[in-house]
Amino acid sequence: MKKILGLSIAALALIGLVAGSTLAYFTDVEESPNNVFTAGTIDLAINNQNPWNQTLFADSGADWKPCQAAEVSANVTNVGTNPMDVWIRFKDVQTSTGSTGYSCGTASVSSEPECYAEGGPANHSPIDNIDTKISVRLVLGNKSIDYGTLYLNTISGSYIYLGVLNPNTEWNGTLGLKIDCNTGNAYQGDRATFTIEFFAQQSEGTPQPPAPTPELPGYGR
Repeated sequence: MKKILGLSIAALALIGLVAGSTLAYFTDVEESPNNVFTAGTIDLAINNQNPWNQTLFADSGADWKPCQAAEVSANVTNVGTNPMDVWIRFKDVQTSTGSTGYSCGTASVSSEPECYAEGGPANHSPIDNIDTKISVRLVLGNKSIDYGTLYLNTISGSYIYLGVLNPNTEWNGTLGLKIDCNTGNAYQGDRATFTIEFFAQQSEGTPQPPAPTPELPGYGR
């Protein structure tokens, strides 16, 4: 019994000796140094301004007439590092009787012809929706829209898709506004004010980033 116990103790001591010894293995280490992850940029410049604060259609002395158009150049540049989807919209459209000075009953309008076109002094009813008479011309990016197709009142607040603009790339185009040839005396002196907005968004991604809403039916991405 003592011999068996002695052998057991010797075996345990040998196991402990082996477990405590140093073992060697073949190894290899490879490292990738100087890793950097930088987010790209989405940045748009309009007419060489960034930020853009230019008024494209300034009040020209209230002298627009039926059949007359005003056109301005538009330069849109991708100064970021990523391709971008670009939209344009005309928003915050508001109309008013504009210039006044002629007494038309209880109202003040721009002229005698406007007064009588709106019912005369005794029955005056203002007609100020000149946004229904101003059509838009848009030749920019992938869009070419001529006068008589879209009007300020129908596109107000909606996005019109212009296409994908790649980095270090620019579009040169035209924006125009025209008063319909059938615009009558009721609109003399009337005024429409609005804001023009360009919206850019990354075009790449899985899933693709959704388009802004609302897009103008028939003119979306």
